[in-house]
Amino acid sequence: MKNFIKLFIIILLASQISLICAFKNKFRQDHINADDNNEQNALSLSSGITIKPSNYENNSLLTLLSSQSNYVSFELLADSGAFKIENNNVSILEISEGVFNILVNTKLENIYIQEDIINRQNDLKLWKLYIKDVCNQNEDVIGWTDNSTSMCEGIFMLGGFNNFAKGEVKKIYENIPEHSQVRIVAQYHFIDQWMGEVGFMKINSHLTDNTKQEYVWVQKYDTTKINAQNPINVCGAPYPEYQLTFQIDIVVPHNKENIILSFGSTLETEDPAEASFGVSNIQIYLQ
Repeated sequence: MKNFIKLFIIILLASQISLICAFKNKFRQDHINADDNNEQNALSLSSGITIKPSNYENNSLLTLLSSQSNYVSFELLADSGAFKIENNNVSILEISEGVFNILVNTKLENIYIQEDIINRQNDLKLWKLYIKDVCNQNEDVIGWTDNSTSMCEGIFMLGGFNNFAKGEVKKIYENIPEHSQVRIVAQYHFIDQWMGEVGFMKINSHLTDNTKQEYVWVQKYDTTKINAQNPINVCGAPYPEYQLTFQIDIVVPHNKENIILSFGSTLETEDPAEASFGVSNIQIYLQ
């Protein structure tokens, strides 16, 4: 969601400023009485969009209506300089001097941005995307101890069938900006016949020295204990994939200049044509 929140705020603020400048004189000259129930005091720009002064001496209000009971309003408060967005049910966002708040009565998940936005009330930083890796087959995969890639029914991955089996693959991301935590999001793929072995991810954290890694994600997979009707062989050898993809989403304390990231397996076989693993859509966030 590249710069979405920042761009959204800029667009809204710009629209508010331009609307205020365009209609401020008209509001003052006509002495509009800002009564929400008085439709003749609303200036209609187009279907479903009205502009009303909530208090024409101080504030400006832009309301987008789909019905009288269903709306979104954008309000700029002149006395405090605050900017508010709310709908008919809840306040959504408030911006005032030194404070950025997202206020909703439902849970927000997975808000990631590529610029720092700080809630100055508690000095909380949101996650900043540092890098994406193994996300696009049109981009080179480099820096791993083995850069072999493959496709599995449209999924582009590092490793995979005929590439990775027993052991692990590692990459060092260098010159990391200052941070205190790292979030790793990735997809781990179990391919063909696993019999209780474990897939894993390791990283160096602030609890270790610069090179020592610790396990931060492990997942056991056993195709011999899965009873499924009409299993599907997605790719690789003639063994069905009962769960091809496991989602990794891990946060670890980290303040090193380098991130050492490893993926591997405890497979007994060294033959990746019998059982293998792959990794895709690696995303590293900093905080």
